Amino acid sequence: MPVTDWNKLDDERRAAADREWENYDFTPWEPEDTSGWSHETGAGESDWSRPVYFVNPHDPEANTIEGHFVVRFASLSSEVVDVYGRINGEDVGLRVTDAPRP
Repeated sequence: MPVTDWNKLDDERRAAADREWENYDFTPWEPEDTSGWSHETGAGESDWSRPVYFVNPHDPEANTIEGHFVVRFASLSSEVVDVYGRINGEDVGLRVTDAPRP
């Protein structure tokens, strides 16, 4: 049974999660601020999430609205299997990939 280098896996997942964050399209929501990644390392699928604070589209001067951004990885891998933004339990935005379109 191979030994997993957890530090290397975490570094690879952090880099992949950061790329997903940079490329995600939250339209029509506008992120104003965020915090660091939260995750658990283990043998199964792993969710990396971070709180995101959005400008209130109905009142930009009001307090921000908290949501979350989640990147899910395959078991023991930095392969991304799902990405989503969520506010109040509702999905927002869409994942933008570099994959060529047919």
